[in-house]
Amino acid sequence: MPLPDHLFIGTFSTGLFYYDKRRIVHGDYALCGAIYFHNLRIDIENDCPADLRATIIEHAESTKQRVGQKYRVSSSGQTVTLGYAL
Repeated sequence: MPLPDHLFIGTFSTGLFYYDKRRIVHGDYALCGAIYFHNLRIDIENDCPADLRATIIEHAESTKQRVGQKYRVSSSGQTVTLGYAL
């Protein structure tokens, strides 16, 4: 699945966060959604543009399918187990 150039995916300690680089809110890219590592819950913001919504859900669902696997969260090799609270 090719990701659009205007979609930024940030890997943070608590999950993957999806941002729209076309929109700026409070000096940063606009948050569109997230998937949380502990419970693999997918959240989509109400104002997420329709053209990104399906892409974000598809990407997050592919991450969700990896429940129980290690996911690298840093350049130093730190990992988190996907769905560790389930």
